[in-house]
Amino acid sequence: MLSTLLSHSVNEVSILQTDEKENVIYLDARSNGEFDVSHIKDAKFIGYD
Repeated sequence: MLSTLLSHSVNEVSILQTDEKENVIYLDARSNGEFDVSHIKDAKFIGYD
């Protein structure tokens, strides 16, 4: 279902593929409170404002 909603302007990466990738930066655009509760290791908080 998700693939039908995406325009594919950005490459998708499944959670199973994340360990295979090198030189990747994960950007987290959720609220600061959500980021503080949990986030992907080494993800960079950028917020959404």
